[in-house]
Amino acid sequence: MKKLLAIVIFLSTISIQAYGCLPPTPIRDLQLASLEVYGAECNSVAVFSATITNNGERKERSTVRFFVDGKEIWPCTRIVDVESGESIVVECKWKTVAGTHTVKSSIDELINEKDIMDNEKSEEINVFCCSEGFLEEYRCMWNWRQQKYQHADCSIEWKNVEYCSEGCLNGNCIAKCDEGYTDEYICSGNWLQRKYQYPNCSVSWINYQYCDYGCSNGYCLSPSASYCNFGVDIEVPSMAFVHNDMEAKVVATNYGSTSVDAKLDVYLCSNFCWRMPCSSTLYLEPGSSFTLTCTSFLQEAGNYQVIVEYEACGTNYTKSSPIFSVSNVYPSFYFAPSQPLEAKPLLNLKNYYSLRKCSNNTIELDITNTGDKDSTFYFSVEGEASSWISITPSVTLKAGERKTIFANVTVPCNIADGNYQFSVRARNSKEARATSFLSVYEERPQAFIPTKFIILVFLILILLALIYKRPKRRNEPETFEGDC
Repeated sequence: MKKLLAIVIFLSTISIQAYGCLPPTPIRDLQLASLEVYGAECNSVAVFSATITNNGERKERSTVRFFVDGKEIWPCTRIVDVESGESIVVECKWKTVAGTHTVKSSIDELINEKDIMDNEKSEEINVFCCSEGFLEEYRCMWNWRQQKYQHADCSIEWKNVEYCSEGCLNGNCIAKCDEGYTDEYICSGNWLQRKYQYPNCSVSWINYQYCDYGCSNGYCLSPSASYCNFGVDIEVPSMAFVHNDMEAKVVATNYGSTSVDAKLDVYLCSNFCWRMPCSSTLYLEPGSSFTLTCTSFLQEAGNYQVIVEYEACGTNYTKSSPIFSVSNVYPSFYFAPSQPLEAKPLLNLKNYYSLRKCSNNTIELDITNTGDKDSTFYFSVEGEASSWISITPSVTLKAGERKTIFANVTVPCNIADGNYQFSVRARNSKEARATSFLSVYEERPQAFIPTKFIILVFLILILLALIYKRPKRRNEPETFEGDC
């Protein structure tokens, strides 16, 4: 048995020497030790300063990111190397925007990291960008006229500025006037109109008397009189949009008993007025009318009005249309419900892919067509690992279709262990972008005894056991037969 034990010890020694034992895995731990914010003032550039400390036992590579209100500041994203036991400071510059913001910085999780709870930090900042004082905005609160007041921290307060004894309406004190008709008259077709004043001093023209034989210059005409009475009506669109033609109609009518020569100048007005091509000179018989169709290409959004200046019956007149708005945006009902729309694709990658050096690999990514129509998406790869990755140039998806795309990755041999960033872009008329990392490591031999070697040792032990258990022949005296 002593010989058997010696053989087993000898074979075990050979196994250990042949295959060796790995040293213990070094501790890996990166910490985002602090996040400081400097210069968070109005109309300035704030500096975010993140300190990264390596508490592990080996040099580490990681990606540092900065966020404001959950949105990543891409120009500040960078990959850093930190030696064991050392710290580095990474800074990011951000142009301030008024308001309260949450600033966050983070580092990527390492493989087998000891502590991942200290890989990010957040700070809340306030940026005040307001001048203190009254704004030109008013409202009514009971009989008080109030004006909006802005504080330095951009908060708003309404302050009483004037008491209105007659009441307050639409931000203005109501003026007190005597109610009743004034002594002013005008003609509207065959109607003689008279001005009426209300207690709040607003006025309107009210049909006061119908003139059977016509109305001219604020007077009803007698039966025997020939008279000139010319009027204009303007029709404008209820809805108009930028980069479209606007159409307005000017209806000229001769309400009098004699023919009329009239000259009409038509203007489209916003911040300034320009003469429209439909301006014309007309000849109208009594009781007749003529419609001018005026078009203009709208280049800017805003409030517009059509104004007609006309000369008729020896007098100059001006007539204005209601004000209408021109918008940059079409309302939803302007489009047909069935019209298909092309939308931004949805692109999904894993957070990281673990790959060995000197290896060829295949990674997966998913793309979804979120639009209402079939679309072709074109791919491109960016980042420090982009030269290792080859991907199909394009893919065509039906509306709502999702597909898995495979990319080939060839990892070089002469690179350091760590995380290498890459981004995949997919675009049609719109663009989507997804970012991930290739976590590269070097394969090491594992301390194990192959199965074939174990079987060989077992057979040797059985053979030795059989040899030692074989019975030995004892020495017996020889027997001879016959005569002595």
